[in-house]
Amino acid sequence: MLLSLLILLALGFIGSRLSFSKIRFPLFSRYFFLSGDEYILLGLALGPSLFNVVDAASLVQLSPLVSLLLGWIGFLFGLQFQHKKLRYLPKHYFTISLAESLGVCLFLYAVFYLVCVRALHITFDEKAHVAIIALAAIGSVSGPTSIAIFQRDTGSGDNDVKLLQFISSLDGVVAICIFGVVFSWLRPGHVYTVPFLNSLEWFTLSLILGILFAMLLRYLVIRSRDVLEIEIMTLGVLIFSGGLCGYLRISPLFVNFICGVTLANLPILNKDKIYGILARIEQPFYITLLLLAGCLWELSLSLFTVLIAALFVFLRIIGKVVMLFGIRRVLAMDDDYSSRIGFGLIAQGGLAIAMILNVQQVYAGVWVSAIVTIVLAGILVNQLISIIFLKKFFGVSENA
Repeated sequence: MLLSLLILLALGFIGSRLSFSKIRFPLFSRYFFLSGDEYILLGLALGPSLFNVVDAASLVQLSPLVSLLLGWIGFLFGLQFQHKKLRYLPKHYFTISLAESLGVCLFLYAVFYLVCVRALHITFDEKAHVAIIALAAIGSVSGPTSIAIFQRDTGSGDNDVKLLQFISSLDGVVAICIFGVVFSWLRPGHVYTVPFLNSLEWFTLSLILGILFAMLLRYLVIRSRDVLEIEIMTLGVLIFSGGLCGYLRISPLFVNFICGVTLANLPILNKDKIYGILARIEQPFYITLLLLAGCLWELSLSLFTVLIAALFVFLRIIGKVVMLFGIRRVLAMDDDYSSRIGFGLIAQGGLAIAMILNVQQVYAGVWVSAIVTIVLAGILVNQLISIIFLKKFFGVSENA
């Protein structure tokens, strides 16, 4: 286990120090490598599915690291919701982002329900319900990395780009909240912790824990001026919260999202230092998350899995494009935003990967391996497709 941990941490550190922008890849592959998704494939090669450098037994022992990374993703996402900063943004940004995310989620849920339950006659039990909800919620999430890379390379800053940056950064809030509900409502059958709590009480407990962790972190760092101390205490709280969520089988993404939102809106002198700490560890943590996702990926390449993965990719594109086109028409903003703006939200990022790892962490069975394959393969394909659409959207030539 120790060797596997060292390999993953070393690759995460080395990867964070590499500057791909200085390497002259061909245009198409350059944007793929800058997204970091190649580390999923590297993790797949290192894991039990291929070369078994990081074996299955080690991955089980590395579950606390997975919980830490999931908590870190949720905490980092929640810190964006600082009221003092968000109140200056146009109100319709929030309307469009929430409507798009919720609309895509409902669309994906309805179609997958009809296909799997009505057309294929799959038994609609707890497993099928969790699987369909997970696909719908994860499918509603966009990733900001590709948009940021193209914006940096082109210098574009028009209304479309600003809206895309906002939506891709914050539209995951609906999916995270859905996960908070699902992990409280559809509890896995093998979990026996605190059996006397009902679904509403589990959800309330998740909210309370998120707020308490924020209060604890505030108390620990409020009088500290040493950056190293603050870094240790921040990571300590994330490790503790991730471990507790893992034991209780509630979502560390949701709990630490609530923690991040709460802390972002509490008065605290050292808040900027916490932001700085998270910024410094962002790249190695993110790459380690991608590597772990690849290592934990148990390839399930049945015809059913391949077809559902293709359907997942296709429906996401249709949902994103049609939903934003419709919202734009309903809000009478045809002149403000392009009719093609939905094509800018095809890529997915770290949050979608963290969500499928969260499902894999709590639920067990062959169906989980199938869902992981569908989502991770879909994320890789979505990244490749998004490059094509973003090149046209930003007007990037083939020879750039």
